Amino acid sequence: MSQLQRDSLSLATVLPKRMLASFVLGMCALLPYLHTLGYGFINYDDPATILELPLIRELSLAALPRFFAPDVYAHLPEYMPLKNLSYALDYALFGLHAPGYRMQQLGWFMLSVLATHAWLRRLLDHKAKLVPGALPSGKAHALAFAASLLFAFHPVHVESVTWLSGRKDVLAGPFMAAALYAALRYSIAKSSGAHVHLRFALACAVSTSLALLSKPTALTLPALLLLQEWFIVPPRESAWLHLRARLACHVPVLLLCAGFATLYANVTRVFAQIGNLHDDFTGPVWLRLGQQLLANLRLSFLPTEIVPIYPAYSFETQPSTATGAAAAATLALCALILLLGLWRRNLAGFALCFFCFALLPSLVRPVWGQFVAGRYLFHAVLGPCLLVAWSLMQLADKALAARSLGNVAIFVIAVMWAALTGVYAACFRDSATLWAYAASVHPEWPVFYDLGARDALVRGDVQRAGTILERCVARNPRAGICKGPLGGLTLLSDPQRGEQLLREALAEDEQGTAHLRLAQHLAHTGRASEGLSLYERFLTGRGTSPAQVVAITELALAAGELDKARGYVRQIVRAAALTQPASPPPAAAVTVLVARMQDHALLERVHDASQRCARSDCFARALGW
Repeated sequence: MSQLQRDSLSLATVLPKRMLASFVLGMCALLPYLHTLGYGFINYDDPATILELPLIRELSLAALPRFFAPDVYAHLPEYMPLKNLSYALDYALFGLHAPGYRMQQLGWFMLSVLATHAWLRRLLDHKAKLVPGALPSGKAHALAFAASLLFAFHPVHVESVTWLSGRKDVLAGPFMAAALYAALRYSIAKSSGAHVHLRFALACAVSTSLALLSKPTALTLPALLLLQEWFIVPPRESAWLHLRARLACHVPVLLLCAGFATLYANVTRVFAQIGNLHDDFTGPVWLRLGQQLLANLRLSFLPTEIVPIYPAYSFETQPSTATGAAAAATLALCALILLLGLWRRNLAGFALCFFCFALLPSLVRPVWGQFVAGRYLFHAVLGPCLLVAWSLMQLADKALAARSLGNVAIFVIAVMWAALTGVYAACFRDSATLWAYAASVHPEWPVFYDLGARDALVRGDVQRAGTILERCVARNPRAGICKGPLGGLTLLSDPQRGEQLLREALAEDEQGTAHLRLAQHLAHTGRASEGLSLYERFLTGRGTSPAQVVAITELALAAGELDKARGYVRQIVRAAALTQPASPPPAAAVTVLVARMQDHALLERVHDASQRCARSDCFARALGW
C-alpha cells in the first residue's frame, strides 16, 4: 500500500471521529441554555449597552466605519466595535426582540467551545508525541474532549452566555482560540522542518485583531502564546532558540496588543473608570490578590452560590488570622505550582499558568471595584477544567482498579455542572427573578435589593419596591444604598421616618440621589435654605451633570437666592457650549428657570438668543456668557 493510500485511509478513519466529537460538543454546549431563548433583557447594563445605544441602530454600509472610529467611543466606557456591530446586526434583524439576540449569543458560545476543543486537541496531541508519558497513554484526544466538555458545562459561563451584555466574552472566545491554534500550527511546522507558510502567522495576527476588537482581555494573548511555546519546547532544544525561531508569528501579536492597549487608554475611559483600588480596597496588595485567587479557584473547582456581582466589600481589608493565612497559603501554593510546572513543563503547570495568565486583567485592575465575576473566568476556567480531566485520567492510568472510575467521575462532574448551569441560567428569566435569587444567596449584600427595587419601580409596582427595600434595611441596617430609595418612597406616608432614612443614607450616597431628594423635601417643607446648603456641600469639588445644575438652580430659586440661581443658569449655558458646542442650546430649560426668577429683561434676552441661535456656543455668546 502506498503512502498516499495509507494517508487517505487514516484521514477517512479519523475525520468522522472528529466530526462526531465536534457535533457532540456543540450540542452539549447548547443543551443547558436552550430554555433561555425566550428570556428578555435585564436591568443590569442591558439598557445602557443595548437598549439605549444609538450606535446599534445605524447599521449600513455607509455607517460601518463609525463602528470602528475611535471618536465615536469617546463618551463610552469601552472600545469594543465587534460587540456593538453584533448588536447592530441583531437590531437590524429582530429589533428589540430579545430571543433573536440570544440565538446569536448561543451561536458564539458554541463556536467558542468548538474552537477551544480544536486547539486543545492539537496541542495535547503534539505534546504527547514530544514527550512520551507526559499524558495518560493514548488519551490525548480523550483528554481534550473531556476538558472541553467540562468547559462547555461550567456554571461560570452562565453570566457570559445568558446575560446579553456579556456578548463580548463569547465573541472573543473563538478568536482567541483561533490565534492560539494558528500559532501552534506555525510552531509545529517550524519544529518539523517543513516549509512554513506565512498563512499561519497571518491567521494568528488576524485572529488576535478580531479578539482585541471584541474585548480588551485579549491583551493577555502574548502571555498565553509564550506559555504555549514554552510548554511545547522539545526536551533537548534550547527554549531561547525555540522562541527566537518563532518571532515572525509572535512579534506581530505583541505589536498589535501594544497598539490596542494605547488605543484603549487614549480613546476610551475604560482604564480611567476601573479599579479605583484606593476607594474599594485599602488593605495590602498581597491580601487582595490572595483573596481574589482563592475566590476564583473556589468558583472554578466548586461552582456554587454564583451571583452576577461580587462587591468589593465582601473582601477583608484588614487581615484577620484566618483570612490572612488563607490568602498567604493560596499565593504560596500557586507560586510553587507555577514554578514547578514551568520548570518541568508538565500539564498541571500549564493548566494553572493558563488560569493565572487569562485572569491577569481582573487581578491587576479589577473592573468597577469587582474583584471576582463569572465573566472574568470565561477563558481562564479552561485551566481548571483541563486540570480536573487530566488528574482523573492520570489516576485511572496509574491504577487499573480505577480505570473506569476516572471516566465515571468526569461524567458525573459534567452532569452536575450542566445541572447547575441550567438552574442558574433560569434565574436570568427577568430582572425580578435574577435579583431575588441573588439576594437569597447573599442576603447581606444590599446591591441586589437595590436593583430589584429599581426593576419594580420601572414596572410601576411601588408596593413591591418598598417591600424589597424594607427587607434590605431589616437585613442590613447600615445599607445606605437601600435607605435612600426607601426614604424617598416613605416621605409620602411617613415624612418624619422618610427624612430620617434619607439623612442616614447620605454617608454612602455617591451619586447624590439621596442628597437631592432630601434637599427637595426640605424645600417643600419650608427649609429651602437648608436644602440648598446640603446639596451645595455635596456638589463641592465634584463634576456636575446638567441635571444636577438644573436641580440646584431650582433649589436656589426656592430659597430666594436669585444671584446664585443666575450663576447656575450661566453655568448651564457655558457647560453646554464647552462640551457640545454644535448641539442645540438648552434654551427650553433656561427659559423656564429664568421665568421663575421673574427677571423680564433677562427672559427677553434668552428668548431673543434662542430665536437667533441653533448652536450652544452661539447661544452662550449671544447672552454674553
